[in-house]
Amino acid sequence: YPWYASIGGAQRAYQFVSRNGAATGAKVVHASVDSSNVMRTRMEFTNTETTFNEGSRDFDFRVESDGQTHMFFVDAGNNSVAIGQSAHIHGNRLNIEKSDSQTDGPEIVLKNLFQASSGTDELGSITFGGWRDISNTGSYVAAIGGYDTAYPGTSGQLRFFTRGNGDTDPSGVRVDAFEMMRITDNEIIVNEHSADNDFRVESDTNTHMLFVDAGDNYVGVNTSTNVSNSVLIVDGMIATRNTSRGGTGNVTKTQTLSRSYTMSTSATNVLEFDDFGNGGAEITVFRIDATSPAGSTVSKLYIAFQGSGTNITQASMVQDNKVGQGSIHQVTYTITENNNTATLVATGTDNGGEAQTLVFHCLTSGAEQHHIDVL
Repeated sequence: YPWYASIGGAQRAYQFVSRNGAATGAKVVHASVDSSNVMRTRMEFTNTETTFNEGSRDFDFRVESDGQTHMFFVDAGNNSVAIGQSAHIHGNRLNIEKSDSQTDGPEIVLKNLFQASSGTDELGSITFGGWRDISNTGSYVAAIGGYDTAYPGTSGQLRFFTRGNGDTDPSGVRVDAFEMMRITDNEIIVNEHSADNDFRVESDTNTHMLFVDAGDNYVGVNTSTNVSNSVLIVDGMIATRNTSRGGTGNVTKTQTLSRSYTMSTSATNVLEFDDFGNGGAEITVFRIDATSPAGSTVSKLYIAFQGSGTNITQASMVQDNKVGQGSIHQVTYTITENNNTATLVATGTDNGGEAQTLVFHCLTSGAEQHHIDVL
């Protein structure tokens, strides 16, 4: 070696070596002897890089600030980096800690200070990637902070991107076609570029409590099943009230129920009314018979309930047959009660056994928890 220096005792010696080699050029090595009296490289300087812990030993790296002993800390044994702390947490690769303020936590700030004369600025981005296949890596998810208008922007925006098959170039994820959501200072936009990307919100027990089907252009509430030529599909009851105009705030509910029905002169229970108490119902019945004698009818049912608490103690009904088409047999509806619930009963004028469909469009009022079930 051109020169060599030794400082310290037998097991605490520090070695400084400089040497020349045709392949590596000049190198300065800072090494020490460990407890086994083996020379270990701590730091190397070449004409292209500076390397700490070249031999991949359990030698930590620590940088102090004025008030922090571990302002920057590489934990060699746990393969992690810490800022503001020395503790290794749950296998994380990067841990950031701050303990000098109760109200201000650790911050990461990305700034782009380039001053363009025009165009939309990207202020900073984060991209996530992984293996695309056995030999290639790629980027799949990205988030970009930027101005929402041309420079100089007056408000910021945060954009989120995902790409299903990834891209070997990180910039291939951050393009308009893969933007899923955008947050600005005055709105949140999902699917800004009108791609076939659905939007779905789950509740505790329903996977499609709110669902926007981008391809079929409809909104589903409590459903993901499309109904042709419809933009809003609701599977369940709709309750309405208006407390902004004063009053008691009582609720009316609207729903559509349906069931199959076989034409018979015997009484058939079709609907059950529960938890109404004092209340009522206005029901439009669409009856469809697709077999001979085929046809359809539309009837209105007006039902009133008297009750105690949420129980139904008395019930009365008026049927108004509005219109019919074809030689379809008739159905008469009656209402019964048992001091708890009420039952709508259908009785036909023929025992022909034709398969029919009854569709009930119901507008109801009563105790807030009232409901109707198909029997």
